Amino acid sequence: MSSLKFVELGSEEEAVQLPSLPRQLTAAYCSGAPLLLPAALPASISWLGLYDCGTPALPAQVAQLSRLRCLTLEACTYSPASLNSLCSLAPTLTFLRLLRCQPPPVLAALTALQNLRLESVPRAEGAAAQQLDALLAQLQQLTALLLQDSTGEVLPPAAAALPLRRLAFLPSPARLNGPPPPLPPGAYLDTCSHLAARAATLAASADVLKQASGLLYLCFADYSGSSAFDATNWRALRGVLSMLKGLVQVSFEPKCPSAFAPLGLFDDIMWLRTKHPDLTVLRYGSADHAHATFLNHFKDD
Repeated sequence: MSSLKFVELGSEEEAVQLPSLPRQLTAAYCSGAPLLLPAALPASISWLGLYDCGTPALPAQVAQLSRLRCLTLEACTYSPASLNSLCSLAPTLTFLRLLRCQPPPVLAALTALQNLRLESVPRAEGAAAQQLDALLAQLQQLTALLLQDSTGEVLPPAAAALPLRRLAFLPSPARLNGPPPPLPPGAYLDTCSHLAARAATLAASADVLKQASGLLYLCFADYSGSSAFDATNWRALRGVLSMLKGLVQVSFEPKCPSAFAPLGLFDDIMWLRTKHPDLTVLRYGSADHAHATFLNHFKDD
């Protein structure tokens, strides 16, 4: 135990009292039924993941982790009041991942936060959408933002106004009614080097992407079917991509090449290599590999 750096703790049934943890521990992942954490988590912890821990309040010990840089909350129902204690982590917390959790108001107080991932959170509509937009507007220091199955069909205006270097905007295809709207103009286009979006969204965004002169990595995420795809838009996008001199990598999730084949769209991307001899084109072999590989650009660093 003296050399242990990472621990994963979980319980499927009744509450469990956890033992004391090694002082040199740097990462911990806790899941399952209510976990009674030790009176004091090791101050050395810099990465913490909590999954469905079954308690109404964030454990008080979390806010005392003065070295915590990365926090993941998944399917946690902590009250907004208890999450306010995260303010004490503002100087150190640089990465926050929320899965199936509503973004709390305390988000705006995390002034060191650089990397935010919102995945499968309750859909932001009406007042909730306005609240999310207001929170994002206060995170001007963000450099990476991933919105997956978390918002409506349009990128939140405040997100488009951020000077992001990495953006993944992946609304659920099931929520789309007809062809998706294009990406909006905004400050992110001047700074973005990594961009992922649904294939049909990118195809509709040719005019907007003319501003993305610093784009290096582009990912065509899962393709939702030809009914949502406009081949004319695609031809326009091909022309824009040929002018992006810095482009070094284009990647596809596995469904894309087979869906594109009847329209010759994947061949079009290969044609780009005549304009960019050093361009790498990736065709992922599995959905898990595609997801994991591109999301490495959004990891907790």
